[in-house]
Amino acid sequence: MKFKTSLFSSGLIKSDVKRFWWISALYTVILFFVYPFHLMMQDPKLLDQWRRDDIFRSTRLSSGISELQIILICIVPVLLAVLLFRYMQVSKSAAMMHSLPFERKTLYFSHSAIGLVLLTLPVLLNGIVLFLLQSVTYLNTVFTPADILIWIGLTLLFNTLFFSFAIFVGMFTGNSIAQIAFTYILHVLPSGISILLDYNMTYLLHGFGRDRNYTFFMDTLPIFVLTDLKIDSLGFTIAHIITYILLTVFFFAAAMFVYEKRKLESASDIISFEVIRPVFKYGVTFCGMILGGVYFSEISKGSIPIILLGYVLCSFFSYFIAEMLIQKSFLVWNAYKGFLVYSTILAFVLSGFFMDVTGFVHRAPDADQVQRVYFGQDMFLWNHIENKTDVKEIEMKFDNTGFFESQENIQNILLLHQQLAKTPSVKEGSLKYIIYTLKNGEHLIRQYPVDEKRYSVYLKPIYESKEYKESRFPVLTQDINKIKFVEISDSRNPKKPLILSGSSEIKEFTDQLRLDLAGVTFENLMMMDSREYIFANITDTDGKVLQYSLRTNYARVFQWLKAKGHYENVVLMPKDIESVVLERNLSPAEIRAGRDKKEPVQPKRIEVKDTKVIEELLILCSTGNYRNNTGYSEYINVGFNIKTSIGSNYFSDQIYRDTPVSDGLKKYIQQLDK
Repeated sequence: MKFKTSLFSSGLIKSDVKRFWWISALYTVILFFVYPFHLMMQDPKLLDQWRRDDIFRSTRLSSGISELQIILICIVPVLLAVLLFRYMQVSKSAAMMHSLPFERKTLYFSHSAIGLVLLTLPVLLNGIVLFLLQSVTYLNTVFTPADILIWIGLTLLFNTLFFSFAIFVGMFTGNSIAQIAFTYILHVLPSGISILLDYNMTYLLHGFGRDRNYTFFMDTLPIFVLTDLKIDSLGFTIAHIITYILLTVFFFAAAMFVYEKRKLESASDIISFEVIRPVFKYGVTFCGMILGGVYFSEISKGSIPIILLGYVLCSFFSYFIAEMLIQKSFLVWNAYKGFLVYSTILAFVLSGFFMDVTGFVHRAPDADQVQRVYFGQDMFLWNHIENKTDVKEIEMKFDNTGFFESQENIQNILLLHQQLAKTPSVKEGSLKYIIYTLKNGEHLIRQYPVDEKRYSVYLKPIYESKEYKESRFPVLTQDINKIKFVEISDSRNPKKPLILSGSSEIKEFTDQLRLDLAGVTFENLMMMDSREYIFANITDTDGKVLQYSLRTNYARVFQWLKAKGHYENVVLMPKDIESVVLERNLSPAEIRAGRDKKEPVQPKRIEVKDTKVIEELLILCSTGNYRNNTGYSEYINVGFNIKTSIGSNYFSDQIYRDTPVSDGLKKYIQQLDK
């Protein structure tokens, strides 16, 4: 009996109930309207299977219905923890409460116990309502009593975890507002720091890969598991539950230990313990610095001097703001020595990055150490595929992506990697990953901007290799017997698409397409300015559809279509075009002049009916346009009026003024300038 009375006080518990019963009552009412009442309002006649699944997943806090419940879980426990231990944050209240004939552990356990009761009752009461609804309404066909118990358990688990964590955080601060802010900040701090560090390292270390896989944080940190509605998709296991229970026990126990050590004089201080203040001060300085580094890198497009200036300015302001909060005064300039020490350490660290003291920038594995290498744009795709036993079973994206295992390609990618590492000043090109899977199971990850024109000598043997083409064009290795049908269409005209469903025609077409793809050159693959209008959609017996652009240089495919008499029935022909309208594109100066005069300038248009010129325009818009090397050149809008026996259509395109054209077309273009 002595043990029980020393841990709990009925007087303290009754006092807390009188003061804070309204929180529990309000939580009960809001939770009722958010969940049970919402389910009562659903018309069972209008519920389709998707909606039923959504309601079922709400018992796992993993559906759109759960969003307001999750908001309550994130707010109510934190608010209750702050109010119950509010007396610690006010000097007079702290002195009064600790003058009562109670030990600190009695105060702590009494307040914590009533907090748990006030959090638990609303969930249990609404759980009882759900049991009643499940027994007498349509809900008995959607979820079972066991599912309701899961909902109660999950809600209580997260409520108690967030409650214990908020109490734990409150022991380290003497300010209620700071307790709320620190609680939410610390929930996301591990992932936030990791993301900001990765972003900054991209500019400090040439080749450092950004957009890394953060699923570890998203799948483990409670606030992300909740807000991302991931409980059901993660398969919330007993390991998750045990981990969260252990964390809850740890936070309660640690908070009790810290409470015993906390001084009454720390009330109203931002940080309650002297030993923690340097951690807070330099933590704020560091976080402010890397956040500023992200901002300054964005506005300067990665300029290192500007980023360094951002580091200095943001760390300076963050340091002295932290000092102001700690000292509760604006007169903190006498603390400049600490900032000088921080700046000196920062200078040494940054110097180490720029001097590459770790050898990170130029590190590359030996070819005989590499099992395979990934070269592509998608880190998440690589992570997904890397965990599969058979890489070739995974469909690759059409983004110049591939896994390479041949020694020849591994060597070619190593040569490209070494060249990229030598040119840190080159920022042009799309970002691509080079990820080596070593024979010892380790990985070496690098990311670079790759300008395909600049590094064409190194990219050409990679892109023209069999491995690359088979990963980019799955039809090269696809089982023809598993192709259900092929649909060929031209998006420019209203002609009906051609459907190939016979096994012989499918095989003939696929064979020709494979020959064209196998022979495609690096230069053809890099024709990013070429127009793509004609497509072949290959549907397999599993219903999966893969789309391939049929470019004009795929000679064998088009020869086959012509030989079979399909070509003119699918592809837009010059005879299908009634007329073409050429329209001069207005320059920015002309647009501004018209805006100043409040008289919009109408671009000049010319109609073309000359069959030879129409045919030339169709070819120009089908094969891509010539671009000079001096940058942007003015273009001309081209509009095609199409009329066939099936229907009419209109599509537009552009040609550039520096495109070589015939004398006949040149005359029309000159008329636009008159």
